[in-house]
Amino acid sequence: MANQTEEFMGYVHAITGQQVIVSDYIHKGLPAYLTQPYKLYSLLIGEEQYLGVLLKDVSDLRPATYEKHLAQLVKLVEGRFCGACLIASLLPVYVRNRLVERGLSFVVPNTQLFWPELGAAVKARRWVRTSLKVEALSPVTQAVVLNVLNQKISETFTPKLLAEKLGYSAMSMTRALNELEANQLGVVTREGKERYLTFPDGLRALWQNALPYLRSPVREELHIHEADIDQSMFFVAGESALSTRSLLASPNEPVFAVDANTWKSIAKNILKIPIKDVDTCLIQVWRYDPKPYVCDKKVDDFSLYLSLRYHHDERVSIALDELMENRKW
Repeated sequence: MANQTEEFMGYVHAITGQQVIVSDYIHKGLPAYLTQPYKLYSLLIGEEQYLGVLLKDVSDLRPATYEKHLAQLVKLVEGRFCGACLIASLLPVYVRNRLVERGLSFVVPNTQLFWPELGAAVKARRWVRTSLKVEALSPVTQAVVLNVLNQKISETFTPKLLAEKLGYSAMSMTRALNELEANQLGVVTREGKERYLTFPDGLRALWQNALPYLRSPVREELHIHEADIDQSMFFVAGESALSTRSLLASPNEPVFAVDANTWKSIAKNILKIPIKDVDTCLIQVWRYDPKPYVCDKKVDDFSLYLSLRYHHDERVSIALDELMENRKW
């Protein structure tokens, strides 16, 4: 534990330039399910104090469970800290990506730091302050790529401009630029403290180069009675959308997309059907809001392609290839 604490102090200091003081934090009365998997620390970084949550066994971490535990810890410590951070000796890439998606701060000493409260979301290795290539773009970075591909923003932009146009924080946009630069998907230039992102090779090259790092927007699929939905809140997606842009026949079960937040607000009032049935439709719950990219109430070509590219039906694959080949860049 002592070595890990020292590595944490040195790593955070090297990344942030801030003085780091770590001390044990003892809170009497914590339930066993909070004390067994974690050891708590008080982290004084600069002039701010944070709660350090050291993970004792990395194999036990489940991001969703940790998020619930952290909420309970924050409530129990009664606002004594301005934030909290998970500390672990090792985290699998999938777990790290899930923590980033959930906005949960974490530090893996000498490997990775994601800590928005510190004004830093830096991936580093061997004490070198450089961004690392990621295996899959974060949802925020993917949103930037989709906006560029759909020509919703200017060809040259800054984190501030992106934040204003996309509704994310400037810090989120800074992380997006870091990912795009690390994966060589765009060119980042600097003038003083300002950073500018461009795509000099054009949109077709961006799509082809980014495709291996882009994920399906679909988080969940479920069946419901079509009559139960307000279609003004949904957008034509999947095979239904593809059939309007190709020779593919319309599916027997219509497909609609909705963002996760909208679905959460209405799901409790809608009956879910376990299987495809008469008068049902297929609902795709998306990781991001499809609305900024829709045209004529249908999802955009790029998100449509990503949602269906691993489809088992060869006819769908052929229609997707034709869709992208016929696209005017």
